[in-house]
Amino acid sequence: MGLIVQIEDFIGDNAIASDVYTTDELQLAIDTYETTIIYELLGIELADLFIADLVDFEPVDPDYLAFFNSFYKEIQNELVISKGMKEMLVMFIYFYFVRKQSQNNTIGGLTQSENSISKMSAMNYTSLVLKENDAVKTYRAIQTFILSEKSTTYPLFKGIIKEFAPWA
Repeated sequence: MGLIVQIEDFIGDNAIASDVYTTDELQLAIDTYETTIIYELLGIELADLFIADLVDFEPVDPDYLAFFNSFYKEIQNELVISKGMKEMLVMFIYFYFVRKQSQNNTIGGLTQSENSISKMSAMNYTSLVLKENDAVKTYRAIQTFILSEKSTTYPLFKGIIKEFAPWA
């Protein structure tokens, strides 16, 4: 079970086709990437406090809700837009999951399934990179907001800056 993200959150633009075979894989992706992304976003100390504050998949403390929820803010004369932390996590997990979905690692190397009724299309990496970059926009918006309040509200922030994928 994820800290914030659940399988049911993969809807709309982030929809992932799932069945009894892929549900466990998607849950594993949530469990694998969600916590790592939170720690990268906030740094260890702030992430530990944030995670400890989670109740029913979202924080209770207003200081954490301020960057958890979506927002539009003007910070240093610049418009900063966040789709919200949950949406950001879903987009990152979608990116990591879908980019590996069409390939299986076997003892014979990477294999690709071929169905007798339909043929899998070539992976559209541009759309995946655009999805990742969209997640990075919110990631950076959250960090920009935290940095603007760091001295008073978030002194423990030590997040890692993520760069945009350059080839999309």
